[in-house]
Amino acid sequence: MIETKLYNKINIRHQPGFTIIEIMVTLVILSILATFSIGYFSQYREKSQLAIAQTMLNIYAQELVAFELKGHRFPENNNEYNVFLKQLKFDPNNDPQYNTYFLIQPNFNTNYLLAVPQRKHNYKSYVQMSLDDFSMDICREAPTLYQAKGGICRRTISPTHLSQ
Repeated sequence: MIETKLYNKINIRHQPGFTIIEIMVTLVILSILATFSIGYFSQYREKSQLAIAQTMLNIYAQELVAFELKGHRFPENNNEYNVFLKQLKFDPNNDPQYNTYFLIQPNFNTNYLLAVPQRKHNYKSYVQMSLDDFSMDICREAPTLYQAKGGICRRTISPTHLSQ
């Protein structure tokens, strides 16, 4: 009897719990799942921020059309663009909800409005809108952070989408 009690105290196999191998396998599985979920979350976050830029550019497009109807043309230089900005009913560049992600700036040489990334947009991507047909391109993998230059551009909104 004494021998059996002593044997039960020494025998570790009968104690409930997990082995180190089981815990290590669980941690490996959790780390793999976390790696994938962080990547998907990052892509989702970038897409949502680019949607903010498209929204800002849509607001400018509507106001530019109204400006064109009044003056029969789009702004062609910085002076005319400043007149246009004064007539805006709602300027996203002045809204803290938007302007921490992007600022809208014209590029009169290429006839584009650019959504230039700001400090809350931590990706090398931006959106540009053509003033000729209001088509929008999302440009990714720009050479530098917080600039709207270069990268691989893909058309997201074409003139046919706008007319529908």
